[in-house]
Amino acid sequence: MAMDYRKFSNTVKGMYIRWGGNIFPDYRDVSGPNVSHKRLQRAKPIVVLILQQEEKRITQAFVEFCKGRYRGQNRVVTLDFKAAIERVKDAKLQPDNEERYGESDGFTIWIARMKMSDEELVGTLLHEALHCIAIIDNKEICAKDEHQVIRELGDDC
Repeated sequence: MAMDYRKFSNTVKGMYIRWGGNIFPDYRDVSGPNVSHKRLQRAKPIVVLILQQEEKRITQAFVEFCKGRYRGQNRVVTLDFKAAIERVKDAKLQPDNEERYGESDGFTIWIARMKMSDEELVGTLLHEALHCIAIIDNKEICAKDEHQVIRELGDDC
């Protein structure tokens, strides 16, 4: 088995990430440098490991959400971790510096070139990877509901 993503993140050159009990990093109240191609490339393998090693926990969060939302109804929750990992590997920097840390259209993840700590960079990439990862009865989940699950997993979105 691969090294735990928390331990691995401490071996990545130039990255310092504090972790709590959730799959998202502990966001410190620090700024950090502008996101560069190099920093984005360093964050990607950490997020890939999180998606691989926390697959069960992420799946459970979406299943529990579905149970709560559709009480008594038999719904099928499907998650596509392979596609989420590919989106992370193919993530790009936004051409211009926008107000948002990141965004995704379900196919591509864009990360802003703004100042972010290492925790914010990894957290933003993971957050965007979790959008469009799950479907319920072959239908997409709205962003508001995705954000509810993402908050359950430890992000402060």
